Amino acid sequence: MEKREKVFEITCPKCGHKFEQSLPTAIFSSTVEKDEILSGKFGNITCPSCANEFILNYRFAYTDEANLFMVVNDPAFVDKKARLAFSTGLGLIGAARKDELIKHTLRLTYNYKALREKIAIFEAGLDDRVIELMKYFLINSEDFSYKSDQVKDFIFTDKKEFYLETVLNVGLKLDFSDLLYETILSNYGEAIKKDRSYLVDRAWAENFLKAN
Repeated sequence: MEKREKVFEITCPKCGHKFEQSLPTAIFSSTVEKDEILSGKFGNITCPSCANEFILNYRFAYTDEANLFMVVNDPAFVDKKARLAFSTGLGLIGAARKDELIKHTLRLTYNYKALREKIAIFEAGLDDRVIELMKYFLINSEDFSYKSDQVKDFIFTDKKEFYLETVLNVGLKLDFSDLLYETILSNYGEAIKKDRSYLVDRAWAENFLKAN
């Protein structure tokens, strides 16, 4: 297991002090950093000037060799150009590294909440593309209590259920439907197999359904 770290220049969001700190850029599911990611403590930084504590969102790769998936997290991935640059870079890597990546499901995230969800989905042996389509159909169902623009967060959890939070900060849990999951897989399975997207989220689901 290769340990990789990088020195980052960090600016305290409270006092503006700039300082450097070495942080891991390769994280594995068997390391203590995974527990920190799941508990929300990962990236916890203390400013050496004012002692302010904050969470730093930065670029690193999370790899699970047992479940064969990799997630690259980078706040820059909110920008389509950054995602395109990453995809282009994949075409330039060496053959050995490319063969290793092919064995893994590769995804991009730009915050830790999305990363935690990807971990929960893949550890449950599920397909995140089907999960995003489930969310879309649930939100747009006539029986759903909220409209799409009223939903702030809608995530799959490690308890194999959905947690929804509205823009008014109302939170509720929704049961996971194996029947809906299998129905979507049956209806869209072939199109899903052909999909090569790395960033799979609500926008992905909307674009996928427009194309299929």
